[in-house]
Amino acid sequence: MLKIVLQRSAELDRRLEAFTRSLSYCLSRGLEEGILKIYTYPSPDALVASSLLAFRASTEGIRSSLNVTYRLPQTVEGPTILIGNLNVNYKSSDVSDCLLAISYEDKLPTPPPGATYIEVDGSLSSAIALSLINEGWKGPKTIKLLSLIGTYSTNYVDKIGKIHGIDSILVESLSEHGISMVTSIKAYKPHQLTLCKALSITINPYYPYITGDEENCKKLFENAGKDELAERLPSSLNADELAKVSKIIMENVEGISKRRIDPSEYFGGILTLPQYPGDPRMAADALLASAEVLRDPLIYLASFMDFEHEYPIVESFLRQMAKNAKLELPNIRLRKIKGPGWLRIFAISDTSLSLTLTYRALKLLGLIDKESIIAYEAGKEILASPFQVDEALGIGSTKKLIESKAADIDQFFLKLRI
Repeated sequence: MLKIVLQRSAELDRRLEAFTRSLSYCLSRGLEEGILKIYTYPSPDALVASSLLAFRASTEGIRSSLNVTYRLPQTVEGPTILIGNLNVNYKSSDVSDCLLAISYEDKLPTPPPGATYIEVDGSLSSAIALSLINEGWKGPKTIKLLSLIGTYSTNYVDKIGKIHGIDSILVESLSEHGISMVTSIKAYKPHQLTLCKALSITINPYYPYITGDEENCKKLFENAGKDELAERLPSSLNADELAKVSKIIMENVEGISKRRIDPSEYFGGILTLPQYPGDPRMAADALLASAEVLRDPLIYLASFMDFEHEYPIVESFLRQMAKNAKLELPNIRLRKIKGPGWLRIFAISDTSLSLTLTYRALKLLGLIDKESIIAYEAGKEILASPFQVDEALGIGSTKKLIESKAADIDQFFLKLRI
């Protein structure tokens, strides 16, 4: 019986060593038994963490069974790892093999004898990455960067771009790769693409009439007499240039939304990774959007197992979504759905848009409040995403909806009862 809290403190190295021993033991048991069972809660961070772990297992010839589920097995028979689950309530009589549970701080009870529970002050992805690095796994050199995809799926990156918890340790350790953080406009691939190219593919945050339209972006800067800024890399803008970009962008957004916008929604700290062709924030949004629109959370695992070849397909999917957003979001029709009195549900008919990214855009523009559910209207069915539900209502809300009979499980999605 062991419970470990991973947080940035003087005790971290010792606690990380204990976590690594428990993880290594479960992996070795998986090799002996011929299968390692992984149960992951359907959240982006948990899926990244699970994919990293399944990738690690595969390199040692360990067959893993990755189950994306709200419900855990009643008993543990065979080596089992739980990631991101909140309802972990096993007794000693329920557990007959290795059991390792990893979740967020203050979310797990006291473990039964023989089990190890890990609570993390940070993303689950960073916890897994730190343990695998501590173990000495000779996996991909990009493991730290891949874990940042999970970081950018959580609240451990605040609005101004600062990274908190144990995730900050990983970022600091990337200094050897030339990683740095600069204050700039929030855009995808800010150190690789020119300003308008970057903004035209950025859907989080949403730039009205610019997302999906590079030419309209260029016209905006041309009309402001600052067309030269449109050809600059966002990460290369100095303070004076950034102030000019800020004025142009904020006047445009506020003019369209007819409301005051917090500048930190659009400007803040961004990571620059000169030796890495990707952008972890963009990757986080791309995988999330793909999983929602394709209704297949295992897109995370497929991408991680062959990231070099699979991820470009996922990224192109997000670029196309930006173009769809240009056509759909300015004139989107929200139909308020009558459901349980404590839920605010709005339905959209366009299933080519990510529900979570659409929710963020509409919330930013003041069209909905934070505690709203955006769902697909598919015939007579109203389908919600667990990603968006938990983001709007809090971690674990998806499970509460199911337990309260407000929703049924429809594979990965939730079928709301209305």
